[in-house]
Amino acid sequence: MEESISEAPSSSNTETVVSTLPEGSIAAEGDLAADDQGQRFPGTANKRPDPAGDVARLSAAARPSRVASLRPGRGVYLSECACQEGSGGLVYALGELGYDFGTQARFDALGGELPAGKFAGNPRDLLEFLGGERGNLHFAAAILWTLNHDANPFYVVRPEGAFARETYARLLEFYAEQVAGKSERVSIPGTIDSEVTLLSGQVVPVLIPDLRAMYNWQTEALVKSVVGKRAEPTGKGADSRKGGQFDRKMEGMRGFLERIYFELRNTGQTPQERALNFAATNAFNVERIFESAARLDLQLDEIAVEPSPVCRMDSDCWDVRLVFFEPENAITHARTAYRFTIDVSDVVPVLVGPVRSWAVR
Repeated sequence: MEESISEAPSSSNTETVVSTLPEGSIAAEGDLAADDQGQRFPGTANKRPDPAGDVARLSAAARPSRVASLRPGRGVYLSECACQEGSGGLVYALGELGYDFGTQARFDALGGELPAGKFAGNPRDLLEFLGGERGNLHFAAAILWTLNHDANPFYVVRPEGAFARETYARLLEFYAEQVAGKSERVSIPGTIDSEVTLLSGQVVPVLIPDLRAMYNWQTEALVKSVVGKRAEPTGKGADSRKGGQFDRKMEGMRGFLERIYFELRNTGQTPQERALNFAATNAFNVERIFESAARLDLQLDEIAVEPSPVCRMDSDCWDVRLVFFEPENAITHARTAYRFTIDVSDVVPVLVGPVRSWAVR
């Protein structure tokens, strides 16, 4: 690693200060500073002119440097880590949709476009205007579409790219079904781009969504579609036992989803959170687990996400582990663990391998 050396005054003697420079860049005075963890950020401190140091920095800029391999500089982000707050972080988030205007001027401007007697703050009036016969979908880009937890915004969803129009149309479809009570929750995968200020003054990250895995659903309808219909009675004694298994399966699925939505709710930034949220979205895979647990009269105890010890190349694999126990014999009987692996290296996670199970203490 090439180094540039400049002299810095000290209280007792002259101390040598060593700084590293990215390849092909020239550090201006006061341009960069560092925090205790070594992260680089723009500095504001004024420094005295140092001609000798400037010459050393100019010469070092032309020489190779390997500092880029040690830590990210400005505008460089680690693609394999979704937990950073900078641009480019991967997200797979669950929540409810809402909207905001950002500024009072934007609110007044959109309100002036609505017909007389309509109010931009009324979701039904706004949806009627955006989806009307005049073709007002382009006004959707002037609105800040938010992803919320219990009416608390934690992302602004801003479609971009070749399919931005289709993505705005999908958002409007989801929001209309939510307002009508046909949907409760959405999944939004994407990447973090920047930050934006809401009308309330709250600053939230901007999420650029990926249309491929944007879904909406109602919990009860999802559980019924996954579990299926109750078996028709045959008049035999097995009907009661099968009916009990069906009810336990329904309740187990519902409890699993509710725990993720509320007890384990998150912003979907870390790999663990994205794996967990994808598991809730991919309920058809979890259905086989609860079908097996219902046959054994088991109840869900723990939900854990752990790094997978074995993973394919260029992937980021995490094991989602569901642990069940038998309520009537919780002390004397072993618990049962089910595990499946999810690769979260891409914007849209993917299931890897089959579901496996074994007994645990």
